[in-house]
Formats: sequence, structure tokens, C-alpha cells
Amino acid sequence: MLWKPYAPIYPKLVKNVADGLTFEETKEMRNSGLRSPALMKLTRNGVYVNVVARVREAFKTEEVIRLDCTHVGTSDCKRIGVKLRDLVPCAPILFKDEQIILWRGKRDQERNS
Repeated sequence: MLWKPYAPIYPKLVKNVADGLTFEETKEMRNSGLRSPALMKLTRNGVYVNVVARVREAFKTEEVIRLDCTHVGTSDCKRIGVKLRDLVPCAPILFKDEQIILWRGKRDQERNS
């Protein structure tokens, strides 16, 4: 029998408690994000050239935003969330029912970096 390497262990994409918040505050952010109107509606086979710019603009006024990813698929939805996490600096706090909830993070952390 051939040796087969173990599958890699990846870190969780969404933490139970966001950095700098308590559990109750994180839960409140998730609920307010689900109640807020969607910033954009992303579709399958769409071109997402202006998503990063629109998310950055929205974070100037909003603390939590929601992206509607219906009919995109769960794996593609998570890929979009990871790319936004790297490009915008934000924290994805929920992927549920093909919705992405993003939190901009603490303002004090942004000023220090």
C-alpha cells in the first residue's frame, strides 16, 4: 500500500469571536448585518471589477455590510470573501444562505497601521 500524506488543516475562515470584540458584540454585528440592505448582488459568471471599490466606499459610512451572493455557490462565495478580506482589509464574520457579512474592523487598529 502506498503512503498517502495527510490532508492539510486550514484555519477557520470565520472565527466564533471577531478580533477585538466580545461574543455578544460579534453576535449583534452578525444580526445587524443580516437585517441591513445588500450593498451588491453578485451573480454567477459575473464580472466583479467594482466590488472592492464599492466595499471600501461603504466602509467609510457603515460598520457592517452585506453582499448578496444568491446563485453563486457556497465555495465561490467563500472565495470572494477571502479575496475581499485580503484586498479591502475587513473581517468576514458570517457566510449564511449565500450572504457575506463583512465587518470593517476597529477604527483604532486602522489608524495605527
